[in-house]
Amino acid sequence: DKSILGRIMYTFNEWNSAFRGDVFYEAGGGQEQKREVAYLAVPVGQGNYTWIDYNNNGIEELNEFELAVFQDQKKYIRIYSPTNQYIKTNTVQFNYNFDFNPAQLLKPGSSQWKKLISKLSLTSSWQINRKNLAAKEILYNPFARSVNDSLLVGYSSYRTNTIFINRTSSKWGVELNQNLAENKTLLSYGLESRSQLNYTGKLRYNLTRSFSANIKLGTGRNRLGTSGFSFDNRNYAIAKTFYEPGLVYMYKSKLRLSLNFQLTDKNNRIDSMENAKLRIIKTEIKYNTTSNSVLSAQFSMNDFSFNAYSGAERTAVGFVMLEGLNPGKNYLWNLDLTKRVAGNMEINLQYEGRKSSSVGRMIHIGKAAVRAVF
Repeated sequence: DKSILGRIMYTFNEWNSAFRGDVFYEAGGGQEQKREVAYLAVPVGQGNYTWIDYNNNGIEELNEFELAVFQDQKKYIRIYSPTNQYIKTNTVQFNYNFDFNPAQLLKPGSSQWKKLISKLSLTSSWQINRKNLAAKEILYNPFARSVNDSLLVGYSSYRTNTIFINRTSSKWGVELNQNLAENKTLLSYGLESRSQLNYTGKLRYNLTRSFSANIKLGTGRNRLGTSGFSFDNRNYAIAKTFYEPGLVYMYKSKLRLSLNFQLTDKNNRIDSMENAKLRIIKTEIKYNTTSNSVLSAQFSMNDFSFNAYSGAERTAVGFVMLEGLNPGKNYLWNLDLTKRVAGNMEINLQYEGRKSSSVGRMIHIGKAAVRAVF
């Protein structure tokens, strides 16, 4: 069997560093080993997934594992087991990153509209990796959207674009962001497709040297689709909008206090059309006790109203919409202490807790770590 691989990379820095970045392209072919997915139990806090026995049969089934939200839920890792079967594949990869800063092009004393343009800056990046079953033609177009899913072995795409207005100002600034992540994977039970799209805007304004206000709002969607028959109960297409104002107080470099309120509305656009409304009040304090110690604490009240059929909160859709919490009021808090000792040694102590009004027991989590900093 013959295979081919070629790549090209270009780095640029133009217009007095106003426009700079890099571009990478690679295309080739070869063989791909078929894989089976499984979940392996690990010590608590060292995994990424949690198991929820949706059908109460006591058996760990593949369609009952979710990405964990809290440390005590992270009990499993996802592993891919290779098989002795191989398939011929074609691959293509494309990445780019660039920054555009018009201020570098403008001379001092420019007109008012040029001064306005100088307040703008843009960053953008896109990473695409596509892998298909080998066909007669070489896979050379990373942007093709008409590829038959029956030929798809793997696909991932991550794109982010951000526009800054008055980014370096200490008085006010605006940030507009678009973020899209897509992933398709061919697993033993079929094709799994995930995508997340978010549009967010943020405005900050310093009221005084000690007080600043900010407001963040946005909209987005979160989708999961699987082609396996026994996994179609996990599919969802969740649309959300949110609004989050906040107030921050700072005392020199020692103390920082913040208070935030968030209102989020989520709607599942397929199947049972579940709806969730989330109200969050969150406060945070950060205190630099000495030059080598930092103490931070957070407390939040998350109030969920969940409109769905009975038992929907114990489904994959419910877990995602409720962010791992329960309908009603949920209280979360944490403490974090970091202290530098003996020059380059650092001790970190963490404590997390949560309590739901609909669940009797309270969860406590403690962690400790020692790091050497060189």
